[in-house]
Amino acid sequence: MQKATIEFTPSTNFEKFVLASLAEIKRQLPNNQPTPTGDYLTPTEVCSILKISKGKFYQFINDGVLTTIKPDPKGRKTYVLRSQVENLFPKDFVKR
Repeated sequence: MQKATIEFTPSTNFEKFVLASLAEIKRQLPNNQPTPTGDYLTPTEVCSILKISKGKFYQFINDGVLTTIKPDPKGRKTYVLRSQVENLFPKDFVKR
């Protein structure tokens, strides 16, 4: 037995308004926050850029060198601002 798929097309301005309002509410819910990109780095990306281990990464967090952002209310995802990582070293710093 196949499920019938019914496609809803809003026909009135009120229906369009309701759908837009629901989309906005869904976007604002904590569980549906988009994954940060561009200006944010994951712990793996930070470790790769700085060439450090995960242990050293978490030591930086504990020492206050880096601060994390956790958009998920349960704290499952961790991000660091790219600018924070870039500001760890002076612009003219050259690794030898």
